[in-house]
Amino acid sequence: VAAPVPEPFGCSPAIGAGNAIYIGSDDGKVYAYAPNGGLNWSMPDTFSSDEMSATPAVDGSFLYVGGEDRWVRKVQDNGGTWSQVWSVQLAAEILSSPAIAPNGNIIVADDSGYVNALDPNDGHTLWRYPTTGGLTSSPALDADGNIYIGTDQGELVCIRADGSFGWRDSIATADNDITSSPIVGADGSIYFGCDNGSVYKLSSSGTRLWTSPLTNSRVAATPLLCADGVVYIAAENDSLYALAADDGQVLWAVHMFVALDRGPGRSPRRLALDLIPSPVVDSYGIVYCASSTGVFAIAGRPSGTLASTPWPMFHHDAKHTGKFGAR
Repeated sequence: VAAPVPEPFGCSPAIGAGNAIYIGSDDGKVYAYAPNGGLNWSMPDTFSSDEMSATPAVDGSFLYVGGEDRWVRKVQDNGGTWSQVWSVQLAAEILSSPAIAPNGNIIVADDSGYVNALDPNDGHTLWRYPTTGGLTSSPALDADGNIYIGTDQGELVCIRADGSFGWRDSIATADNDITSSPIVGADGSIYFGCDNGSVYKLSSSGTRLWTSPLTNSRVAATPLLCADGVVYIAAENDSLYALAADDGQVLWAVHMFVALDRGPGRSPRRLALDLIPSPVVDSYGIVYCASSTGVFAIAGRPSGTLASTPWPMFHHDAKHTGKFGAR
């Protein structure tokens, strides 16, 4: 990146029109970079003490951004400048990344426990759905506009496209926060991780299909579903797990750690990565994931490209647009 940033980045990057790169920072700004790394612009104009820790949703040249200042903003990228189309303040800080529903509505959750549907044209609230706990998990959607999101009280909730209750599944264990964002399979099944160290698969009607206990560490990352029926998910123990989508069996695991020597008498260096690493996959089936010591490329299988399902990975697609139907 050509221009220095005063604070760490607080979310995953999203890629928009012309391969522009958008990412929020702990300094309260969203930065827009050109594909060559040059800074196009940053917004807002002044620094804030409230972090931008939600990944922007992108629809062409329009961005929907939210941050810990409680504001959701629709921003237009004008090339070297930006302009604000509208802004709406929600009830609490926004840690969950906004999503764009099949009907174009903006779905965004705040940490008071509300899931909000906003009109993309002017930002007015179409409906608000109250969950039972804070919301760090980001929403996933299916073709009918049903919304799936995890709560900090251990519930995976389905909300219908009109804002009515669909169903919920409760995790009755200790450390049951669901900070992992769910994904959606081809048959409407839901996959997500839990802070109790397990991964879950539910049917489209909320029936528990399998539970896969992986580790004593948190599983806060978002799963990745590939076309060959393998689910990849990272845990806080710096390991990446490959699971069979049909039954949750662990196929293999790899520990993503490299000791970076700092010299005699000094402990191995670890990178200061404060993140929840959700894996991505390329067109060759190679899986990429971050850990506390760096970014790793892990050989998957040539048939293991991104699954063609309603919502197969974090923020929907490899560009992290957060837009249903984007490719």
